[in-house]
Amino acid sequence: MNTNARLHAELMATIDRAYEAADQTDGPTIRALLDDLVRAGVEQGTAASLSHAHRLALDATAALVSVVDTHRYGSHCSECGTTGLCRTLRGICEIFIPGDARSQDLSLRTSSQPVDVRPITVRRRLHKDSIHE
Repeated sequence: MNTNARLHAELMATIDRAYEAADQTDGPTIRALLDDLVRAGVEQGTAASLSHAHRLALDATAALVSVVDTHRYGSHCSECGTTGLCRTLRGICEIFIPGDARSQDLSLRTSSQPVDVRPITVRRRLHKDSIHE
């Protein structure tokens, strides 16, 4: 299995584990615990946000499975056609796979493919700042 295919498989397994963890959490139990917290003095808005986060975790991981599955690797990305790790999977890997595990894979990109080496959190912050200017 080539390095990109290995990273793809590892990423898919990581996202699957995240989905399973969120799916195993009992929604009614979460709501009951949050109701207890509100009675104990936690703001109702905070409790509502936490309840929403559970559903969001399920939805986001399901969406990520779809995206990652579309970008499968043989000798190249089935969606983008790149031989190196495609930009989509590289961005997702930056969040879910530790840097040491993916550092070699990022170096496999061809010189014709530009690489934004700033961490994704920096790019996200820069994008957010540019929206509000």
